[in-house]
Amino acid sequence: MLQNKPVFKLELSAYGLAYYVDVNGATSIREYNPANQVTVDLPVNQWMHPEQSEFKFLILPPERGGEFLPGAFIKVALLIEDEDNSEVRYRLPLLMFDSKQLQANTEMTESLAAGQYRLTDNNQVVAGNGDIYLDEINKIVETEYEGALTYKRQVTIPNSLPLWAFFNSDTLPDYYAMNDEDYDAVVNDLFVEYKKVQDALAANDIDSIMPMFAERNREGDAAFYYEKGGLEKILRDGMQEDIDDPDWVLRIRAPKNVGITLEDNRKLVSLTRDKDSNAIGFVNSNGTYSSYPMMFRRENGKWILTR
Repeated sequence: MLQNKPVFKLELSAYGLAYYVDVNGATSIREYNPANQVTVDLPVNQWMHPEQSEFKFLILPPERGGEFLPGAFIKVALLIEDEDNSEVRYRLPLLMFDSKQLQANTEMTESLAAGQYRLTDNNQVVAGNGDIYLDEINKIVETEYEGALTYKRQVTIPNSLPLWAFFNSDTLPDYYAMNDEDYDAVVNDLFVEYKKVQDALAANDIDSIMPMFAERNREGDAAFYYEKGGLEKILRDGMQEDIDDPDWVLRIRAPKNVGITLEDNRKLVSLTRDKDSNAIGFVNSNGTYSSYPMMFRRENGKWILTR
């Protein structure tokens, strides 16, 4: 099944803490409000490596230097499904944090033990000889935000997905360590690409920017088993609907309105507004924002829109 049409999802449930969850150094979800209780399944084929992937979450207590709430938890399992058979569903509990067990250093005991596993009939994950291997969980006490913790885990899971282009693209600088002048120069340089999209939406000229989205659309089709051109059609239809609807108004941005969001793998970067909101989009009279994720990689000195 893993060599046919596997569908990988993160099954996430959390409460009582803020967190970032990454797959191969790319953010899958961020939650800033510890009061929110979240239960969600997130497709992650677009981030998976065809051999080995790293799963990670950074968790933060409600107050800097404070303790985690007694009932706080975050649980991340990898679901493995089959695009062609809805009855197939395997579950690997990768990172299961329970704050009640933190003092005893047993906060991750619900996680699947390190070792070798195989997928059997009846959706069972069985220890022993198999192609799947889970490394030990690595725990890191963060120094940047007092009280924060990071847990990460390498998982070997050979599969039929392609090697996505961002894995082999240029390693980007640490933009957050730059002085203001250098940081602003990067924002201005990358904003040139965002402005192309913004100007095209303002001019109702979607055709002119579709080549920019070629890699994003192509890899998206492969990740989610769309027919060729499937993601481009979804993108075109969504953009045209926003343009044609008089209730939606394009929000015009300038470099001063955005900042850099660098993914942890330092392969992917985007320009975002507050709380990582996408830079380009339309707003309606209710304040609802319809926006377009745009994440870039760098290759041979050029920005390439890849997600």
